[in-house]
Amino acid sequence: MEANTIKPTIVTYSSLLNGFCKSEMMKLAIETFYKLENSGYKFDQLAYSILINGFCAQGNLTSACKLLVEMIKNNAAYAYNAVINRLCKDKKPEKALEVLPIMLKRNTLHVASFNSLIDGFAKQSDSEKAYMLHENMQKLGIYPNVVTWTIFVNILCMAGQVGKANELLRDMIMMGLNPDTISYTSMMAGYSKNGYVMEAFKLFKKMPCMPSFVTYNCLIDGCCQNSKIQKAYKLFREKVLDPDKVAYTSMINGLCKMGYMNEAFKLFEEIRPKMPFVVTYSCLIDGFCKEGRIDRAEVLLGEMRKQNVSPDVKIYNIMICGYKRRGQLDLSYKMFNEMIDEAILPDDVIYKTLGLRQLDKNQMSNKTEFAKPNQ
Repeated sequence: MEANTIKPTIVTYSSLLNGFCKSEMMKLAIETFYKLENSGYKFDQLAYSILINGFCAQGNLTSACKLLVEMIKNNAAYAYNAVINRLCKDKKPEKALEVLPIMLKRNTLHVASFNSLIDGFAKQSDSEKAYMLHENMQKLGIYPNVVTWTIFVNILCMAGQVGKANELLRDMIMMGLNPDTISYTSMMAGYSKNGYVMEAFKLFKKMPCMPSFVTYNCLIDGCCQNSKIQKAYKLFREKVLDPDKVAYTSMINGLCKMGYMNEAFKLFEEIRPKMPFVVTYSCLIDGFCKEGRIDRAEVLLGEMRKQNVSPDVKIYNIMICGYKRRGQLDLSYKMFNEMIDEAILPDDVIYKTLGLRQLDKNQMSNKTEFAKPNQ
């Protein structure tokens, strides 16, 4: 553009900054920003917001806050929501709450800010703060939207109050708010989690919007968790959307829990070339160990290592317990020593299974070989 004497605009440079940020080239983005600013360009809210979001995505809140201060000095609009979202994602909603008075003073409060905070406190199991924020936003003349009410549907479902959650869903419709796919899926997840699978399916048939992958996965997982494996498998095979790894994992886990190991392994064979990952292996290894087919579990463990999928503490736990059930204590201790070598911290179950005392990290790093406890 410059070579052809076409002068780039602020929009052009904002697009360039956006590309740098999405490519995690923050150093180049900030250098370009200040170089252009010193050349006389005055950046607007969009450019500042792009950079602030870029820093927040990297967890660099210090730089994000510095830019916020600079925005205030330059009388630009304020992209506080990026900071609030990041703090809530980092499980620091109390810290995010401190931004609200500044936003109130500058008349920049928005329903999205409250939604982020309410969701942040809900995920920290602090429903009292979530309800307090709901009251405060209405006092300030900011009214809840579909996202706000969906968060409260989740809060009620997590507390086992599915009746109240369903009432809230109906109230949304009466208030003229149209619950979206996320709203209905949240309600179905609540029904499933609390054992009301049939109610979840009734709602599924009535929902006026298009179900998503998450909707189907939620129902499949609900059926598996409530021993309705045939219904889960039928939905898994008949649904319009192609099953993803979450659906496969839910289905494999459900089949393993019910003891249908051959069927579970067939599904694993379907998904194996695409996306092998720890949770799927864990379900199968656990199922085979409980059936006493530890040789199959060993094959899967070896396959994991060949594919550079590292076993986690749960898989070591399963193998150690499996060997002990067969009376192969030497192999149990061998697995224990192996996980220590891999710097994986054993949990309480492993120590209890093997009758060992817990070790601190220094002892783990200096470990050579653990002797069996006195019989």
